[in-house]
Amino acid sequence: MRLVAEYGDCWNCGLWPPRVIADKMGDLKEACSEVGRRFEEIKKSWHGAIFVSNDQGFLKDASKRWSSMVHPDREPWLKNISQRDKIDPLELVILGTPNECIRSLEQYVDVGITHFVLLFNDFPSFDGMRLFARDVIPSFK
Repeated sequence: MRLVAEYGDCWNCGLWPPRVIADKMGDLKEACSEVGRRFEEIKKSWHGAIFVSNDQGFLKDASKRWSSMVHPDREPWLKNISQRDKIDPLELVILGTPNECIRSLEQYVDVGITHFVLLFNDFPSFDGMRLFARDVIPSFK
């Protein structure tokens, strides 16, 4: 965190749930204080996967796919994080209806995230992105 505090314009904390990010924000605040920098000067972003749909069948399948794809036994980096922070792979994704996605994104905003880099996992379809643009983004303007 010290390097971010000294040199960074943005800190991108992908694939952590809000409860872990809240702790990391505390570490960044402390590092900023140590180097004499205002914490507010640094943008905070989160990158991760999103599945947004009104189709409950799609969401159920997406949940299963994500859980099998991003599993501590398959991903060494996740094994370390999940053991230390007791993270369930479903905490690492935004998944749900537009209203559920809004609530999930609000949790990130509440811990200080100011920017999002989202990977829409229904690609090559643009349905999720269109739904997000129409029903989710207006809640954050």
